[in-house]
Amino acid sequence: MRDYDHIISAIRSLECGAEPSTDITDMLIEHGCLYLLSKCIYLGKCYYDNSLINQKMQFVNEYFSACNRVFGKMQDMVYALVKGAALSKRAYGETYYRNFGDIDLLIERKNSNEVKNILLEDGFIQGKVIDGRIKPFTREEIIFQSSQSHQTAPFVKELKNSVVDHVNIDLNYDIYWGEINPRADMSDFLNDTKIENINGVNFKGLNKELDFIFLCLHHYKHLNSIYLITEGSINLSLFCDIYYYLKNNKLDIDTLLAYAKSINAENYIYYCAYYTAKIFGESLISDVMEAFYSDEGSRLVDCYGLNDKERKKWNVGFNERLFKDDFPQKFYDSLDDEVKRKVLLNRQNM
Repeated sequence: MRDYDHIISAIRSLECGAEPSTDITDMLIEHGCLYLLSKCIYLGKCYYDNSLINQKMQFVNEYFSACNRVFGKMQDMVYALVKGAALSKRAYGETYYRNFGDIDLLIERKNSNEVKNILLEDGFIQGKVIDGRIKPFTREEIIFQSSQSHQTAPFVKELKNSVVDHVNIDLNYDIYWGEINPRADMSDFLNDTKIENINGVNFKGLNKELDFIFLCLHHYKHLNSIYLITEGSINLSLFCDIYYYLKNNKLDIDTLLAYAKSINAENYIYYCAYYTAKIFGESLISDVMEAFYSDEGSRLVDCYGLNDKERKKWNVGFNERLFKDDFPQKFYDSLDDEVKRKVLLNRQNM
């Protein structure tokens, strides 16, 4: 059983550049926290070396090179690349500190057929990789995924490459999950993008305040979706992303708050800041917590679920949810039969 206080203390020591009193190397690997792991490597307190980081860097570069033609054909379209290596570059200063297995594009629904055609012309297939081969989705699977989420079924392309076997691209129509109303206006959200670059590949990204809002909404979903929680979606890397994004990007709080209020996102940002402070302390995050505090946001921190119908209070503490190895299974076991059936349906079709 892990000593949660010692884990938090070790994380804060690494953040300050100090040697931790507890070896958390395996936990950092398990949670995909490569930036904190790099600090262990620098301190010489880790049995990994920079070869792991170098492999990640090569993976990112090959992945983006494989998508260069797609981005070139989309240069006059309205879209934004979110999450993944682009987020890693903003939060950590380098593209390879976040694990990722796909490229996420935020688009307007009206442009979906045009983007789909670009992907299909470039050799992508709407399907999933099973035993190293692409299995195309059935019509039923494509309809299920589109109806149950804010994105299409993934597009996959096989590469003749020793570094990257397959490239995945997801098309996202919304910044919110399916249970939220009213929806955000994507034309407004995508109105302010700029050209960014990874390994010589140009693409469009959101401005830093909107990018941070998207980050918080994405992470809130992973921290509250019943299905995703059963899949182990609660992990330390989510909070590292938020902390280091705030640390390494000077966000204008008034602009951030105005954007958030315009799409009713302020409670979710408070939620993410609240738990990030539980790990890293409040010194960096206090301004965000103060600006975004509300009674509703305060109520959400004790609960899970993405809508009022499914929302319930937690009966286990935050550290156990975050660090206990068998928590996802125990959480699944605690669900009633109807909810378990929904989880299994998602596992079969997602």
